Amino acid sequence: MSQKLTDKQRSEYLETAQHTQRCPFCKSEDIDSTEPFDGVSQSCGCNTCKRQWRDHYTLTGVEEIDS
Repeated sequence: MSQKLTDKQRSEYLETAQHTQRCPFCKSEDIDSTEPFDGVSQSCGCNTCKRQWRDHYTLTGVEEIDS
């Protein structure tokens, strides 16, 4: 059985995911979504280390659009 995602790995992944999406386990950029985005979360997988995880999305702000 593989090791669980550590707090440090989780934190590093969340800090960098807005700029470059990398595997939280092996840091490879060779990752894919493994199912369609459902508006809340998306399953992802690494083609290098074969680990899988789920990204969770939240609303972070709102901005008025000038007409």
